[in-house]
Amino acid sequence: MPKKTILHEINKEIGEKLRLVRQHRQLSQQNVADDIGVSASAYSKMENGKTEFSVTRLIQLADYYKIHLPDLLDSRVAVPRDLTEIGRMVDYDRQAVELNAARTLLREIFNREK
Repeated sequence: MPKKTILHEINKEIGEKLRLVRQHRQLSQQNVADDIGVSASAYSKMENGKTEFSVTRLIQLADYYKIHLPDLLDSRVAVPRDLTEIGRMVDYDRQAVELNAARTLLREIFNREK
């Protein structure tokens, strides 16, 4: 597949994810455009995959929507996760590690008493 076609597909995918997040938050394209400092037509082009995204723009959009930046680029992720979800997942992971450590410690204690 030619490089231009691949970039176009990536831009379309990112644009669709942005559209989903914007609609989920019940924002208009004009609202977002005003907030990030671009015209409504420029933002529309982003959502329609007609713009090549710079790293700076992707970071700006991820910060604006408070979404996990890698999710915008990962084709396996349909809708980018909200950063608060990521935080909860990290908490669950930490709790799971702590729980497993506690279980291991209890097993060691009970095995010594036998």
